[in-house]
Amino acid sequence: MTALAGDTPRTRQALLACDEWIANVVSYSGATRFEYGCEVCGDVMTLTFRDDGKPFDPTKIPDTSIDFDALDQGGMGLGIIRQSVSELRYARQDDFNELTMVFALDATPEDRGEVAK
Repeated sequence: MTALAGDTPRTRQALLACDEWIANVVSYSGATRFEYGCEVCGDVMTLTFRDDGKPFDPTKIPDTSIDFDALDQGGMGLGIIRQSVSELRYARQDDFNELTMVFALDATPEDRGEVAK
């Protein structure tokens, strides 16, 4: 992913969100098949995940927002995902969960290591 979008704090945050989703699929879904795709278009990165596990729509789970810096105690994967994405979509098609995460990669001056003058 960083090869496509660069190594910035925002891409590292996106990678963490992806790690959280994959861990959830592996740990809880019972999936025997997992697929993913990544596309970068300008300052937007879209990742799509498909698995044949139990139906699970993360967009229907109530948001229990916690500051991103406090999400290091485990069990907070959906919170990390929600705070990292600019858009989260779910569909159940052909017995597959399909989750799409959209990330805005427009780097701030701080992300690029620039100091405001």
